[in-house]
Amino acid sequence: MTDCTRRQTQGTSFVLLVEAGLGTCTDEYIVATNPDRFPQDAVAAARARRIAHGVVLPG
Repeated sequence: MTDCTRRQTQGTSFVLLVEAGLGTCTDEYIVATNPDRFPQDAVAAARARRIAHGVVLPG
């Protein structure tokens, strides 16, 4: 998950999941909602990609 979120571009599966309304099933969502379990650079990248694609966190 860390490697996926650190990439400069999102993968095909990320795009497909977001387009299908399943943004909560992406690595980016999981990393962003569990910031204490992942390196901070991966969390920041995950949050940026999630926000850029309109995937909203709960709450």
